[in-house]
Amino acid sequence: GAAPQDRPEEWVASGDGLVVRAEVSLDGPVVARVEPGVQVTLDLNRAVCVNTDGIHVHRALLSHPVAGWISTAFIERPEERPAGSLPVIRAASASPPPDRTAGGPPRRVQEPSWVAGQR
Repeated sequence: GAAPQDRPEEWVASGDGLVVRAEVSLDGPVVARVEPGVQVTLDLNRAVCVNTDGIHVHRALLSHPVAGWISTAFIERPEERPAGSLPVIRAASASPPPDRTAGGPPRRVQEPSWVAGQR
């Protein structure tokens, strides 16, 4: 058989992006969120499978752009991704990310009259 590779592997965040956690556990502290389309580097030699409530989840150690554990269900090979995505990384916050499906399209905020008067 082939020897395991010791080099990190390049992947791309897919789906709704990645939740990066400090621990392999699915309820470990969140350290960052990586938006879809961002290239990430994984150490698949340290990949594990965790059993949470009877569901098996494959986890891998992310080393770039931030360090932490992610679920491998939300990554894909770079060649499977359309070109031209811009990388966005958000630091973890106490509030969850906004629900992009609720409430329809974003509403335009009325600018104050003093701003409009300066145009």
